[in-house]
Amino acid sequence: MESQGLTLPAQELGARDQPIPLAQTAPSPYRVSALQADVTGRLWVGSWNGLIRIHPETGAIERRVAIPGRTLEALAMERVGRIWVGSALGLVRVDPRTNE
Repeated sequence: MESQGLTLPAQELGARDQPIPLAQTAPSPYRVSALQADVTGRLWVGSWNGLIRIHPETGAIERRVAIPGRTLEALAMERVGRIWVGSALGLVRVDPRTNE
């Protein structure tokens, strides 16, 4: 069966990758420009429409984060778990535990 959208890679040898359904609440058009898993296991999705956090098992959008410039170009996680967001207007740091 072919997956439409995102897939969570299997962590164990011999296990199958799991599709991550995107909830019906995902904005459209929704062009993804960057993906980053965080220390809590959630998936952060950067797009031309901003930054959202997705629950990996349900695909539900758990959080939208306001970012200056809205068009995101890069996501990276530092050692302590905070996520750096690169946009056309500069860098923003988000803490997945506090969403700040």
